[in-house]
Amino acid sequence: MDTARGSTAAPVPAAWEDPTRHILLNDLCYWFHCADIKTDAPPTFQLSPFQANYLNFETKLVHEDPEKGNLNRIYVQVHNRGPLPASNVTVKIMAAGASAGLPNLPTNFWSAWPNSPGDAHWTAIGSPQTIPTLPPLRPEVLRWDWTPPVAADSHSCMLVIIDSPSDPIPASSKAIFNIAQLVTTEKRAGLKNLHLVNLLSSTIKPLQFHLNAPAGLTGQYVIRIPRIAIQVLNVGFLLSQTVSGRFGDRLPNGLTASRLEPGDLDLIKKRWLEDEGRTQASWDAFMRTYDTRRQFTIAKDIRELELPLTIEPGSEERIVLLVRTGDLSHAPQEVRLAAMTIVQTTERREVVGGSTYIFRQARSI
Repeated sequence: MDTARGSTAAPVPAAWEDPTRHILLNDLCYWFHCADIKTDAPPTFQLSPFQANYLNFETKLVHEDPEKGNLNRIYVQVHNRGPLPASNVTVKIMAAGASAGLPNLPTNFWSAWPNSPGDAHWTAIGSPQTIPTLPPLRPEVLRWDWTPPVAADSHSCMLVIIDSPSDPIPASSKAIFNIAQLVTTEKRAGLKNLHLVNLLSSTIKPLQFHLNAPAGLTGQYVIRIPRIAIQVLNVGFLLSQTVSGRFGDRLPNGLTASRLEPGDLDLIKKRWLEDEGRTQASWDAFMRTYDTRRQFTIAKDIRELELPLTIEPGSEERIVLLVRTGDLSHAPQEVRLAAMTIVQTTERREVVGGSTYIFRQARSI
C-alpha cells in the first residue's frame, strides 16, 4: 500500500509523458513530483464528483494550481500493491507554501495522528478520509474541497500520508519529522511541489518561495537555480537584505547584479497587491525583507547557478523570482514555455527539497 509514483530518492529520467504536458519525456522526475496528487481549480471543474475514479484521474484530470479565496478540488489516488485487500485506509493531506527545503512536520503530527490541524507552516486540508476496503491493483481516488485563504502564498506544495492496520506506518517512520527523509524513505508518503505559472505578455510576475533549514541539519546549503534561455522569458530574482548584504560586491560565480528600476518596483508592487490579493501590510513587510535596490540574474555563460546560503537550523530564507515576459501573443496557449526546478542541497549535495515551476501563457479572457 502506498502513494506510488513520485517517491524515488533521487531524480531519474521520466519514462512517460504526462497527459497534462507539464512533465515531459526526458524531464527529470524528482521525488517531490508525486503524480498521485492533483488539483482541479475553478471556475470550470474538469471532473464532477461522481467521475472521481482512477481512469478519469489518469486520462482526463490535468493538475492545476489551486486558486486562493476560491473552492478547489484536491484529488488523491491511493494504490494497494500488495496481494490482499487493505482495510480502513486513512488518508491525510497537508499544504504548505511553495518551498525548496520544507519546514518539519508539526510537533504534534504523529502524536495526534491523523488529526493534527497543522501549525504556522503546515495546514491540514479538510479532515482525514478513510477507505473501508482498498483492493489490490485497483486504485481508489478521494476528493477534498479546499479554499486557500486569500492571504496564503500563491503557490502551495501538498503532502499526503496514508496508513492502515493492514500495512501500518512503522514506528521508525513515526519518529521522522523531516519531509525529505520521510518522503524518500516511506512508501506511504507523497509530496507534490509542482507549480503552474500563468503569464501575461510584457510584464513582471513576482514569485516568492521559501528555503527552510530543517531542525537538526547543518545550516550550510547550496541552492541550484537553472538559467532559462528563451527569447520571451527571463527569470531573475531578489535576495533578502540579509543575504544581499552578506554578499556585498563579492558575488558568487555566475551571479550578476544590476539596479532595480523604480518603474519595475512599481510594477512588482502592483502585481503583488492586485494579482496576489495581498495587503499593504504584506507589501511593507516585503520592502523590509528584500533588497529592492538591485536585482540578480544568472550569467549567460552559466547553465545553472550554485548559490551558497547559510540558514540557521529551524529557520528560513526567502527569495522572490522576477519572471519577465516579452510579447507572448504568438505563443500557443496551454503549452509550456519553459520549466524550472530549483533544488536545495546540503554542502555534500544531499537533496533537501526543491520546487518546479512550469511557465505557460495565461488563457485569454
